Amino acid sequence: MLNLSLDMPNCQGMRPANRQTARQPVSSADGVDALRTSSLRHDMANCLTALRLRGEMLRRERLLDAEHLTPITQIVMRMEMLLHDWSSLASGTAAGPGAPDGRFDLSHLLYHIVEANRPAAVAKAQTFTLYRQSGQAMMVGSESAIQRALDNLIQNAVKYTPVEGSIAVTLTVDERWAAISIVDSGIGIPYEEQAQLFAPYQRASNALTSGIPGAGLGLFQARDAVEWHHGQVHLLSKEGVGTEIIVRLPLLG
Repeated sequence: MLNLSLDMPNCQGMRPANRQTARQPVSSADGVDALRTSSLRHDMANCLTALRLRGEMLRRERLLDAEHLTPITQIVMRMEMLLHDWSSLASGTAAGPGAPDGRFDLSHLLYHIVEANRPAAVAKAQTFTLYRQSGQAMMVGSESAIQRALDNLIQNAVKYTPVEGSIAVTLTVDERWAAISIVDSGIGIPYEEQAQLFAPYQRASNALTSGIPGAGLGLFQARDAVEWHHGQVHLLSKEGVGTEIIVRLPLLG
């Protein structure tokens, strides 16, 4: 049997690997917080490296098939992108939630986001369907920011849809725009609360009483990233019936 233990540094606790740095005096509470935050990012990076290497070993030894290994790899990659963005924010080098970093195929990206969330839907016996037009949907911008935005919205659909409910993700494209519709048969949102849900830390009252965990940041982060790319997010919902989120993004001309 393959021994999967790897001697990876510091993936067992939140302690800085560089002890010399930890011994340096700091002159303020802000300095202490910055050091602790830097240490956390360092240790998280080590843990993700360990996960990536273990996944590679499982692939080489054929101990896990691609159907199960690919979603794990995608989650690790997403966490690495989040960590990179966190480091950029801390260093002051981030230009915004959607700092342009190249061209990408929105249709291809959406497929992988749906597949990464499919195991959670399967665990709840939900009908989870993706409809896409054939061909590419090329756009310019931050692929990682759009990935996080769509991932947040699809995760919400899975999370707030009950067992044996349904979720349909549809991508339609014209010459200038792509429209992504995410329709679920979830708990819905009370009408009088819908306008405020795009603000940070806001959650619907029925989400709070249901006991479903959440931070109230998903819709805020999604709209922030989409609007940075000159797109729009629209919400249609009825309590007890379900929700539809529509994201419109400009395509490469």
